[in-house]
Amino acid sequence: MTSVSMSSFGVSPGLACSGTARTTQATITLIGPPTAYDFTLQCTLDNLQLVSNPQWAALSTTHYSCTTMGDAGITVTLLSPVAGLRLSSSAATFAAGQSAILKKLESAW
Repeated sequence: MTSVSMSSFGVSPGLACSGTARTTQATITLIGPPTAYDFTLQCTLDNLQLVSNPQWAALSTTHYSCTTMGDAGITVTLLSPVAGLRLSSSAATFAAGQSAILKKLESAW
């Protein structure tokens, strides 16, 4: 799976990464877009296929919101290996058909 989506506040499903990629590019795009939202991007070093309750940490203190993200979405490049990514939202208002999509692209070496 190379993408996950969320359509309510809370956390998205985890998006498994290789854990060995030199760089990982995470892209968040909005379908709709939602009328109000506040996201943080989280990562884990735990293998999502082996660990039933992985420990998640925010990648930064940056919150992506209506004012900072815009309609084009955002792209974040991670320069260290991660085993998983997910979105966390404490405030989001989605109507029918609206969602946030998290996609990843990993380097081979």
